Amino acid sequence: MTFDQWLERKRQQLSDDAVAKKDSQAALHELLTLFEQLPSEERLEADQVVATWLESSDEGKRFDAEFIIEEPTIRSAVPALRRLAQSLTVSADPFASDELAKVTRILHVLSIG
Repeated sequence: MTFDQWLERKRQQLSDDAVAKKDSQAALHELLTLFEQLPSEERLEADQVVATWLESSDEGKRFDAEFIIEEPTIRSAVPALRRLAQSLTVSADPFASDELAKVTRILHVLSIG
């Protein structure tokens, strides 16, 4: 199993557990804790994996990525955030404008942090 497969499996497991407990916020915080505990060499790889989640059609995966990127400020995700912002500007999804506002806020925080 590759690292990105392991990380995706862990993300899904945490999400499933949180849904079963009816505490969706728990998954986000547990995922963030997992990231914070990774050794530095794995953290760099994890940052790259999370950046790819921004390009997913899965809104939940993008939401998790946005949360993780914003909290510990993963600056390496800026190009992926910009690509997501660009795609959201032309998206027909009714919630695209809300997500675009969030992504824009994250980009602003990362640019001044």
